[in-house]
Amino acid sequence: MSINLQLDTAIQDTIAGNIKPLVIHESGTVKYIIYPITQIGEVTGYPVIRITEPTESHSYIDKALVLESDRVAGANSSGADVNLKGDQSAALALLTYSEVIYG
Repeated sequence: MSINLQLDTAIQDTIAGNIKPLVIHESGTVKYIIYPITQIGEVTGYPVIRITEPTESHSYIDKALVLESDRVAGANSSGADVNLKGDQSAALALLTYSEVIYG
């Protein structure tokens, strides 16, 4: 099973199970909904839904998995061991890391 399908399933299961997001961060017209850490295959990370609203009548929704190893390492100059809930600027730096592929 591909990682994208597994990510879809993990996000659907999380929403269906009424698991609350860990945190929601907003930056301009983009909102990131971060869910608690999960294991997908052999990869551990945080499922993220990104909602982009460039206009009031248009919304784009995509998803990604932010790897736990990137969070701990401080990828994209976000600083080591990013506190996703408490440090919005570091979290946003991590969420915009080029290795995080939204789709």
